[in-house]
Amino acid sequence: MYGIYERAIARKIANVFEIAGEKGFDETKFTKAWLLSDTANLLYTYDFNAVSQSPLYHYNSFVMEYGNIDDLYQDEPYINDDIMYWGGYLFSCWIFIDDIKGKDIVNNYDIQKILLCYDTLHTVSVKVAIDMIKKDFVLLQDKKIA
Repeated sequence: MYGIYERAIARKIANVFEIAGEKGFDETKFTKAWLLSDTANLLYTYDFNAVSQSPLYHYNSFVMEYGNIDDLYQDEPYINDDIMYWGGYLFSCWIFIDDIKGKDIVNNYDIQKILLCYDTLHTVSVKVAIDMIKKDFVLLQDKKIA
């Protein structure tokens, strides 16, 4: 299901990604870690207590869950809040639209390539972008993460 409620949650998650970008996190590393986190899962499964919290609360919850966040920082100072916001929104909408798990996205699709193609993908609707990703960004069988 994908309606106004899901879009509101996706915007909240996009704000979490934007905060992570401002803190200097690498887009790909953060996205993968977020999609595999319990913090994200609470939002994607409509946990009432989680949904009612602020993006900063979710960011801090993720940091506490993840533990040592040093490996999530970018190697060189480069911050694109637009990419982070868009990535958070896109992946969240995808989870709601296709009823897919974050783990399945991480294991089957090239997250880095998706984020690098922001310039092209952000110009189309979320649903069209998801269709393009499902067609063109699938990891080859031998490159899938176990």
